[in-house]
Amino acid sequence: MAGERRKTGFLDTRSGRAMVVVAAALLVAAAVALYLKARAERAQRSGTWSDGSTGATKARPRTIDPEGPTMRKERPKDETQTRREGNKVWIEELKRRPVWMTHMGCLVRCARYLKVDASSAWVYGASGYAFALNIHEVICPSGPTAWPAEKCEALTANIGVNTERLQGSKSREDVDAFRETIWKKTREAVDAGLPAYGWEMGIPEWYVVHGYDGDGNYLYRDFGGKTGKRHHTKLGDTGIGWLCMVLATKGKAADDRTTVREAFRFAVEHGAGKHSNDKWHTGLTGYETWIKALEDDEAVKGDVIGFGCAYNAQCWAECRQNAVEFLEEAKKRIDDEKLGPLFDEAIQHYTVVRDNLNAVAKLFPFKLGDEKGMNQRIRDADRRAKALEALKAARGAEEAGLKVLAKIAEVLGPQ
Repeated sequence: MAGERRKTGFLDTRSGRAMVVVAAALLVAAAVALYLKARAERAQRSGTWSDGSTGATKARPRTIDPEGPTMRKERPKDETQTRREGNKVWIEELKRRPVWMTHMGCLVRCARYLKVDASSAWVYGASGYAFALNIHEVICPSGPTAWPAEKCEALTANIGVNTERLQGSKSREDVDAFRETIWKKTREAVDAGLPAYGWEMGIPEWYVVHGYDGDGNYLYRDFGGKTGKRHHTKLGDTGIGWLCMVLATKGKAADDRTTVREAFRFAVEHGAGKHSNDKWHTGLTGYETWIKALEDDEAVKGDVIGFGCAYNAQCWAECRQNAVEFLEEAKKRIDDEKLGPLFDEAIQHYTVVRDNLNAVAKLFPFKLGDEKGMNQRIRDADRRAKALEALKAARGAEEAGLKVLAKIAEVLGPQ
């Protein structure tokens, strides 16, 4: 994750970012556990979305069981060969991108490694992540990870990144066999020079998995760029109890109009709250949840998490920064006179969203090791009043922006 925006400072370094993520994990784990447990059970029962989605996404990443298809051994063109030394096998070029949204950091790096012609903003936008927002009722720091973001993985097929997701709960009866299946398929991917990323290899975040060793360990890149390892029999053996490995291959990208249309349909769907779950709320409802939490004077004295408010602000501001860049790039790529004014309007609205979420991030800065200070800041009435003004402005601009995205998607076609 990226550090607090400053000209210089410890949080601008890789080590600083690494320590930020370590600190964030302390509060994320418990809240994410409840969400992912329910999600794992649903994933095992059904192969369809059950959240009221309209089916706007192009494809659903497959949940693979032991009897399922094997990984396609397609080596990306012009990539460095998988390296072997002693009992270790790894992909040297596969690194991790230090961003707040660790899932996106992994997806962007996989796309880069696979030689996919896409900017970081194009990956954020085409996947729908740039337009996402998920807020817990007490602004828990789990917001950026506790929602069905595999929908975004499905959309990356449009930019030429196909994903296969191996996931489940540690409570499943065949968990030992399932771990062996994940281990086997991940090794096959690495041997074929293909990237992977997994959940909670260390703390409750996403990690690029770039290799394995003869002792049965996954090798992964941590947030400072150093190599870590986790034994394959311990995957998901945590308080959260969620096993997840995503394998990526290079596919055929869709045309730009299809890519943008599908992303906007997802954005509109998500903005309407379709991906909400229990105490987590997405889109415009997520803004309302955030606003309600900050307006409750009693709640901010106890339940509302200052750490979480600071973390969420950084994450969602990062997404909207990429939303603006994606819209600007989409306008140039599509180059349609009829759509030009609509893109300009959307850019204007999302610039307002970005700027106001950045304002919230500045009002509630994420400072490593200063949880007391973060809690004090969220209890500051004047600071909250300014943040509420910014959040309400962001919500209004987001609502207006979503209407424009819907218009653009309609013009781009029904399919």
